Amino acid sequence: TSSGKTIAGNLTSTNKFNSVTFNGVGGAWSLSNPAEVNGTLTLTSGILTTTSTNYLRLLNNASAAVAGTPSSTSHISGPMRWVLNPANTYTFPVGKGGNYYPFGLSSMTGSAPEIQVEATNANAGGTADGTTITSISNTEYWQASAVAGTYTTGKVTLGVSSIGSWSAIGRN
Repeated sequence: TSSGKTIAGNLTSTNKFNSVTFNGVGGAWSLSNPAEVNGTLTLTSGILTTTSTNYLRLLNNASAAVAGTPSSTSHISGPMRWVLNPANTYTFPVGKGGNYYPFGLSSMTGSAPEIQVEATNANAGGTADGTTITSISNTEYWQASAVAGTYTTGKVTLGVSSIGSWSAIGRN
């Protein structure tokens, strides 16, 4: 395989992937349409770029539905949707600009939530109030939203080592 490849075609509904191993061998790949994976998504090598229109949707609600070794050279760059079971713990293998920024959800309440997550390697904007929040990241942020089902509460884990134990996660 080589860099700059596009995965094309109708890859949803009856044409979805059962299970797929993404082995882009360091290459850059993208979707030309939305794609669904019913089984396991295995990330071995390469970055798959998605967009708000051409996103990857994982239908398997098992925690182990993402396998392989997500890293700075093997992740989803752009929106990823996952249909979740609130009883499980999940790590979305997302990143941006060659950086791996995993996003975790656990201890959830809700009913069959489908969550879309995207990591961005840019300034989150805004300003800290100087009292309860002393600084805001200017290097990365995540966007997460429920696109189907309901999501009431849960624990968020961000996979960036520079976030200390006294850091806070804000929402708008």
